[in-house]
Amino acid sequence: MQTDSNYQRPFSVVRLLGGMLLGIIVGLACIAVDFVIAPAAMRHPFLFPVANAIVLIVAATFAIKRVHDGGLGRGLLISLSLIFILNAICGVNLIR
Repeated sequence: MQTDSNYQRPFSVVRLLGGMLLGIIVGLACIAVDFVIAPAAMRHPFLFPVANAIVLIVAATFAIKRVHDGGLGRGLLISLSLIFILNAICGVNLIR
């Protein structure tokens, strides 16, 4: 007999795609954060990737701790990982 605390929904591709869409929405939130910090970041351009990284880390932590649906959590983490890689590339480009 399985208890409620150990229950996970079966894997679903639709939920995976939903999680990836949710991750893209979080990526768009990163762009919104860039517009909010733009006045302060003009003198320090490295603040853009740092602020994005903070948003992505918080979203990934939320996905790992709170989402108990395998497909949704996996999709969210896949898209956040891809956004984080692009963020690192942009951050290195700003430093150069």
